[in-house]
Amino acid sequence: MRFLCLHGFGTNSLILETQLQAITKKLGHDNEFIFVDGEEEVSKARGLPASVPGPYLGYYLEYTPEQISKALDLIKAVIDEEGPFDGFLGFSQGASLILSYLMQHEMDHPHKTPDFQFAILFSPFTAVSSSSTLYDEIISLFGQQELKIFKELMSSYRHSAEPIVTNTDSCNDWRVKALIDNVLPTLQVGFVYEFISPDQFLSILATGDASVIPRVLVPALIKERIRIPVVHVIGAKDETLFKAQAECMKGLCTPGLLHCMKHSLGHDIPRGVEANSIVREIEWAMDASRRNRL
Repeated sequence: MRFLCLHGFGTNSLILETQLQAITKKLGHDNEFIFVDGEEEVSKARGLPASVPGPYLGYYLEYTPEQISKALDLIKAVIDEEGPFDGFLGFSQGASLILSYLMQHEMDHPHKTPDFQFAILFSPFTAVSSSSTLYDEIISLFGQQELKIFKELMSSYRHSAEPIVTNTDSCNDWRVKALIDNVLPTLQVGFVYEFISPDQFLSILATGDASVIPRVLVPALIKERIRIPVVHVIGAKDETLFKAQAECMKGLCTPGLLHCMKHSLGHDIPRGVEANSIVREIEWAMDASRRNRL
């Protein structure tokens, strides 16, 4: 089978290929792995040894529809030029972009068979939609009270790596509360860990314009679900904020088509004995996709 593979923020395809060596070797030579570099030059990923050469790349720098659309266009171009592919595989920001791609397909083409048969997600962050109109109805419900809550919480947590304790009970609609409760941690992680440009964070804080709030994919606010087998992998020692976002993203998947596992490392991909367990889960996804096609 053919896998399309997306790397993490501040790394590149060669680094992801190295991270996956133990897994790809065990999966065998019958499978092909195509790696796609992001187009944005960024700072080196935290924790990456100084000896690891660049370039250090990402797929997007802001949680805006324009940036997400540009990243998705890159993926679509690779599919057109080098596809078709059977499976998606991504780590960190790459895994988030896969979720954005798959969910956009479900929202735009709910009755069309997905382009990919299965997906393998390592430590995904919150996925963001490329649609500028998603949540327009909810955004229209933002009043002065909601904007005040949003700006105060953003200001409080912009330099903190501690989980946000939201106080959104006074919001006028549960959907507004759900959106704020999910957007704030997404922006916090992006700002604190330098996954997004500070300009986006600060412009939202300065303007208080609800229309520029990122369209994060909140399971409670979206009826569509990913209709292919998904393997979801996180590290037990990953950052608390990272794990919380990864856990939330499981809600975008169809429960009966979702397999989850947790390894003993942090924000990384296992290369030792735990790689065997991951290989078994990937083989499950491959087999499940074959059964779905029958």
